[in-house]
Amino acid sequence: MCAAACGLIVCLSITIAAAEQSPRLLMSLAHPALATTLPAATHFNPEAGTAEFWLTLDFDPRTVKSNQNLLEVRFGKNDSLGLYFNALEKQLVFYLRDADDPRSDFHSKQYPVFMVSGSLDWQRGERHHIAVTWSPQISRLYLDGKGHRRSHFYGSIKLSGEQDGEIVVGRGAYKIDAARLWSLPRAPRRIDSIPTDESLADEKLVASTSPWPDATANHHAGRITIGTSVGERANAPAPVPASVYGHPPVTLAVDGGFGWSGERDKASAGENWLRHPVQVKTEPGLRSTWLPITSRDDALVVALEIHNATEQTIVSDVAFEWPLIQPGMHGFFAADDCPFPVEQGRPYYSYTRSTTYGADAQMPIVTVYDPLQNTGLTLTTGDRTFENVTFDLGMEAGPEVMRVVHHALSLAPGETRVIRHYLVGHDGDWRPGLGAYAALFPAIMNPPQGPIADGLQSMIIGGPSSDEFLEDIVALDVGWREVSLMLGEGAGFGNYIPDDLSPYMESVESYRRDIANMLRHDVEPLMYIQARECKDVARAVTEFADSVVRRSDGEPETNVFGPFGATMTCRPGTAWFDHLVDQANRELSVFPNCSGVFFDNAWHTEYSEILCAIAKVMHAQGKSLASNGANAMSVGCTDSIMAESHFQALGSLQYLGLVTPVTYVPIYATGLVDGRERELTAPGLPANLINDLRHCLVSGAFYAFNYRAVRYWSDESKALYQSYRPLQQLLHGRQWLLHAHALTLPDELRGNIFQVPDNRWVVTLADPDADAEAHVRVVDEPVVVRLNRSVGSARVSACRLYDLSSDQAKPVTFRQSGDKLMIDLDEINRLAVIEICFADEGEEGQRR
Repeated sequence: MCAAACGLIVCLSITIAAAEQSPRLLMSLAHPALATTLPAATHFNPEAGTAEFWLTLDFDPRTVKSNQNLLEVRFGKNDSLGLYFNALEKQLVFYLRDADDPRSDFHSKQYPVFMVSGSLDWQRGERHHIAVTWSPQISRLYLDGKGHRRSHFYGSIKLSGEQDGEIVVGRGAYKIDAARLWSLPRAPRRIDSIPTDESLADEKLVASTSPWPDATANHHAGRITIGTSVGERANAPAPVPASVYGHPPVTLAVDGGFGWSGERDKASAGENWLRHPVQVKTEPGLRSTWLPITSRDDALVVALEIHNATEQTIVSDVAFEWPLIQPGMHGFFAADDCPFPVEQGRPYYSYTRSTTYGADAQMPIVTVYDPLQNTGLTLTTGDRTFENVTFDLGMEAGPEVMRVVHHALSLAPGETRVIRHYLVGHDGDWRPGLGAYAALFPAIMNPPQGPIADGLQSMIIGGPSSDEFLEDIVALDVGWREVSLMLGEGAGFGNYIPDDLSPYMESVESYRRDIANMLRHDVEPLMYIQARECKDVARAVTEFADSVVRRSDGEPETNVFGPFGATMTCRPGTAWFDHLVDQANRELSVFPNCSGVFFDNAWHTEYSEILCAIAKVMHAQGKSLASNGANAMSVGCTDSIMAESHFQALGSLQYLGLVTPVTYVPIYATGLVDGRERELTAPGLPANLINDLRHCLVSGAFYAFNYRAVRYWSDESKALYQSYRPLQQLLHGRQWLLHAHALTLPDELRGNIFQVPDNRWVVTLADPDADAEAHVRVVDEPVVVRLNRSVGSARVSACRLYDLSSDQAKPVTFRQSGDKLMIDLDEINRLAVIEICFADEGEEGQRR
């Protein structure tokens, strides 16, 4: 659509898309007349954007006597943006003015940004490209495609309500070939690639009249929608970027920074993170076809169809190689105790992580992050991935490649499978990557159910049921314990309630009395069950033959993990699967007062279906399900997750416990210490206890106990744990905060931030160098919290500090500036929690 007025040609090509693209071209002027004036409402974003100009100087910078304005945007008397040549200083000046919201963290009073180029040795008649970007976090000035200045002052233009404004282009002595305004900051690589005159004239330009509040809210919420590239392909269904398959290229536009360019789009080769086609490697007998790109919940869905055209079954790895990684980037795996936040990690976070085996059997998600652009890209393979999937960042696949391998896919003759990758771009650190995964697969955010959801979340393994013992564990904040049944020969693993209970009724009644006593002391008893072994090997071979794991000689595999019987698989439709569901029903029938089931060894994805089936049994009767381990497919039905043995397990499981409580039971390697087993003695050693508590606090987990180990605790350890209890109690009901840069800590501390009930947030802090002795860490820098109204934050009314020096809260000073909260601590005693309280709406209204 072209309109001519006053010698001005404005070319607009309106594109209506299902999701906001970012950034979008809001205005493009070809050869504008002097002092061209336009309304700001649909052409300018006051909070973030890009302005760029292709021009010729029509004045002599060395002798000009008056300032030469290039761009002015005005909203009344108080809010404005300007870009001009200062005649006195011989410099370009870019500024943002926000006089009705002066703040101390502005560049100067009323000016969030005031950025000066430095003296320019330019001459009349020279052609130049000038660009500026602005955002609440950073503003930049580019000259001839190169970064020239940047300003880190915090702020942009904040309008109070809807205001009419005007844009004035070219009031000074310039001959402007083209002027453009974009909705958000363009990435440096896009500005570095200055279009030629020919491409400038021929390019199909995209504009939008979408109102700005929705777009800016979307950006500030910590995500930037992935969309197709600006240009004539914007409306076309875009296939996956891989020119080797004959498809046209597509840009994955995330802050202008992510994308791919093929042979037919060489001009943009320097603009994008994906600098080469995505490669797929698999067996020659498999035929692969890229499917059209679709979208889901702000994610781009990239799908590859794999077809076995042969007459034999093919088992093959399918490897995707995304050429994403560049120097300075960081990576995050949700199966690792990654630093908080990821900017504090190291570039080339080069590890291979599996999503299905061992302690890494967690969440199929990986995030790459560019701290210079403050943008991240999260890739996930989804929540229904049963095969082993491995992520590799810059390791085996090379320093520039993120490789995603789907291992040992089995395709029968003629079978077709579709592999989907979901890509979500976001600003900030890796937290929005977790949030993006939760949005795509919301089961991970299912709140816990049943009786243990509302009680204290620490647990204990085993122990007597006497009043004295139960009183002791309640004093340690233990809220639940598992109960192992031993009813008859071969019981304990797989066989819990025999078909004929009559020989064991005395034991049954004893268990019932113990359960009743636990409940009187507010301890929730959960009945033990697991799927990995069957203690009665003869019964396993006879009744559950299709689930028995066998050795190469055909004999049952036994006692692999201990003296626990036959190793079993657990697939739906097998007799073993049905047997375990029946056992769960029997446990509730025989012990109706129990609080539910504790499912052991639930790490592997192969146990997801049985875990969810047992959860249905429990939840239908108002009972709880706790599990030792979990994975991305089962976590939505689990009410509490246990991390067993070592803090690496806790480090990975914490990312599944976004809303689900996690408990940590440390078990140390077996070895004699003073004549006792190390695994029983070591947890109670003060040096080990303080370290375990540190990991619990950072990840938001609840410390749990092996009752035999507690007997060996020294008085020093008991006193240490008692001083820790007030900190743990503040974690009850915690949920992760997933907005970008939610927490920034001084370098000497580690920690995390959570939302807890009653509109409070808590920041957990740990001194990595602290030992069990009294230890004070001086904290010179403030703890910085980024507030986010979308999760209920408002004006902060109080901040209180708890640490190991006392069970009493200590008020601490804080300063709130916009959405930043700065908390001054002075010092902490080893471990600490900051409680942040917000004024409720009524209280806020009264103060106004």
